[in-house]
Amino acid sequence: MPRLRMPPEQQEIFDDLSDFLDGARMINAPQLAKYWGRDVRCIREWLEQNQLTRYRLHNGYAYALRDVSRAMYMSQM
Repeated sequence: MPRLRMPPEQQEIFDDLSDFLDGARMINAPQLAKYWGRDVRCIREWLEQNQLTRYRLHNGYAYALRDVSRAMYMSQM
């Protein structure tokens, strides 16, 4: 798969999330909670704090992996 233009550390996070989701490019709050091993309420709060764009997907909302990986990378700095 071609690499996106992002720092190597962010690319690692992106790839790890993508592998966790079997190649998907969108993630919802329950999936992210499962990935991090945290409560969904904490994840929703974190998503809102980072002001990530959410996209309507079927009966819920999802977030682009690129945005999530960027927010995770920036919070590590």
